[in-house]
Amino acid sequence: ANGPALRVLSANLLAGAGDERQVLDLVRRLKVDVLAVQEFTPADEAGLAAAGVDEVLPYQALYPREGTGGSALFSRYPLRERSVRTHPAGFRQAQATVDVPGAAAVHMESVHPTAPWGAPAMADWERDLRAQPAATNTGPVRVLAGDFNATLDHAVLRRLIATGYRDAASVVGSGLRPSWPYDEKWYLPGVTLDRVLADRRVGVRAARPYRVRGTDHKAFYAELVLPSA
Repeated sequence: ANGPALRVLSANLLAGAGDERQVLDLVRRLKVDVLAVQEFTPADEAGLAAAGVDEVLPYQALYPREGTGGSALFSRYPLRERSVRTHPAGFRQAQATVDVPGAAAVHMESVHPTAPWGAPAMADWERDLRAQPAATNTGPVRVLAGDFNATLDHAVLRRLIATGYRDAASVVGSGLRPSWPYDEKWYLPGVTLDRVLADRRVGVRAARPYRVRGTDHKAFYAELVLPSA
């Protein structure tokens, strides 16, 4: 890729418990262009607004919901074709096309399949992951960012990546840094659930997790390099 950078941050806010001001501090410090949020509630919407999100990421696709099903995208650049994917079990995924100056249009989605919390949820979890959009290496540039509720040990996630994505953390050698649970309790080993996938036309300069107070997930940051327009 030889076009402009796109800095992406994903944050699961644990149904309103995450620290919105700390997320905005990360956005400012890392010069984030697109913020993807999962478990996005009306309280999170108000908290991010109070923290000043409109000043840095004024273009928004917001689908708040009480509980764990809400989703959002906040962008420095204009958003087109804003919509939401709703999984049968209720989790939402905000999606939009981002118009980055000097680059091909980028289709972004805030990923959040159902959590595989036990046997009753396994069918929903696998169906939600199978429903994620495949890479389109000759069509729109695609970037998926969010809480995938899956690791690279899961074949269904590997099949999604094999459609033409690259896992940003794997590209830069940080793929084993855990993102859940954020406090890495000894009795619950940390795993890597939060990630950014970008199609093979996109370069990756950096990728790593960051702790956020109040939520059980680390935020995940990736600096991408887009193909030029």
